Amino acid sequence: PGGYIYVTYDLFDYIQSDDELAGILAHEIAHIVHNHALKQTRDNTKYTLLTILAVLLTREPDVAVLGNLTAITFLNQYRREYEEDADLTATELLIKTGYNPVGFLTFLERLYTREMFKPEPNLGIFQTHPETENRVNYVKNMLIEKGMGIDRRATTDYLEVSSKYILKDSFYTGIISIDDIPVLTLAFPKREEIFLKIIETSQNLDRFLSIDLIPYEINISVEGNRSTLLIRNNKIISLDDSETAYLGRTAEEVLQETKDKIRQALWEFKLNLPFSIKEDI
Repeated sequence: PGGYIYVTYDLFDYIQSDDELAGILAHEIAHIVHNHALKQTRDNTKYTLLTILAVLLTREPDVAVLGNLTAITFLNQYRREYEEDADLTATELLIKTGYNPVGFLTFLERLYTREMFKPEPNLGIFQTHPETENRVNYVKNMLIEKGMGIDRRATTDYLEVSSKYILKDSFYTGIISIDDIPVLTLAFPKREEIFLKIIETSQNLDRFLSIDLIPYEINISVEGNRSTLLIRNNKIISLDDSETAYLGRTAEEVLQETKDKIRQALWEFKLNLPFSIKEDI
């Protein structure tokens, strides 16, 4: 009611981006904007007074129990409506303020996944929030209705592309990984060569990698001694045999292994994918 919003350390550990945090804050701001706390206090007072009046008129203690259960039923229905209202208003606020509203969706999806692995009892009339699955669905539907592209990698650390460099045996080795799974290793005698190649490849991979990618969309094109790795017909990296000679392999062999490793990373990621996303891919 006072307009204060508190953020816990546990929440910071759970979120994966500023957009997810913005979604949570927007949800709480929506409660304040709509005066939900004050309305809830007013509703509580109204039903309490009605229960007291009913007991006084009937002089039956059991009426108080019945009145309380009735009040809980209606009040929690209001609370669930307030939560849905806050979810949808939060999505609107995110769109207007320039934050990616998909962050709110990905946060809710992970909540839903956690519930699937750690189910809680159905609280019935005592439940104060809508089912998380329902929250995911109406937020997702709202984004679709507004023509918002749902790129979950933009607001999470899903399929995170990283790179590192190692100096070994007078060669500079560059390694690109997806979620800590090495997918490409290259070696050059000159530091500048490996840096440029790894940076460009990492950027291309990060740009075109998608959680809905399927195996046949990752291909290799071979022309003579030059091979090119493609994702949805977009070039990720092109190598000739001279550039992979330091590895003792042909360019085609190196990129074939990269293709297989990318598929492996996608497969392992999808095993732990939030349930609500699996139906989208």
